[in-house]
Amino acid sequence: MVILVAAPFIIGLVLGFYDHDHGTWAFVGLANFTHILSGGGRGSDDPLNFWFILAVTLAWTFANVV
Repeated sequence: MVILVAAPFIIGLVLGFYDHDHGTWAFVGLANFTHILSGGGRGSDDPLNFWFILAVTLAWTFANVV
């Protein structure tokens, strides 16, 4: 379970604090998370907006469970 679940989760969480650009890594702190949670400057009806994707995912899950 550590290899299949915990390790990828921890690695992904750590990588979330960095920006990767042309082979270089730069620590950006919470900037990536605030960018995603703020919608990234996209409208709420834009399919690339985090909240739109979350709503579609929840609707899809609910429809399939029902």
